[in-house]
Parts: sequence; structure tokens; C-alpha cells
Amino acid sequence: MTNTNYQQTGEKNSGAFQKLGQNYKYIGRSNRENKQGFGIQIWNEEAKYCGNFKDNQANGIGKFIHLDGDIYFGDFINDRAFGFGTYTHSNGALYV
Repeated sequence: MTNTNYQQTGEKNSGAFQKLGQNYKYIGRSNRENKQGFGIQIWNEEAKYCGNFKDNQANGIGKFIHLDGDIYFGDFINDRAFGFGTYTHSNGALYV
């Protein structure tokens, strides 16, 4: 069983909430405790996704910062980088 703590934030019925899981934190818009709209998810205070969510998954435009410092900015579909975007390695190499 997952130890999850939901906390409503912001104005009443704003749809904003914070979700604390075993290895991540989510702050952003929601729809009945599902990530929906703009939000930020941070795993173990290291890797981070900032962008749009749909049905609890990264969907739309977003930015993912990997543990090693690599950064992907672009399209996401069903929690995966997909479509147009740029990938910047921590050593400076850039892929478009």
C-alpha cells in the first residue's frame, strides 16, 4: 500500500493541490486528486518535470530535468517525451 498524503492548497475549489508520495512531490492543478493541467513533479528532490498533465501523466509541453543534469524541453505524450523538442546534455551537447 502506497503512503500518499493529499493536501488541498489555494482557494476553495481552485483545483490546486499538493501530493506527497513515497518518492515524489507534486504541486499543481488537479481534477479529483488526479494531476490535470499545469504542475511540477519532483522525484527525491532531484529529477523534476514542470509542465502540463492530463489524467495523471505528462501530456503537452513540458521540461524534464534528469538526475545527471540533462534537460529535455518539448512535447510529452502519456508520460514520455514524444514529438518536437530539444535535448541538452549536461556537457553542453544539444539535440533538436
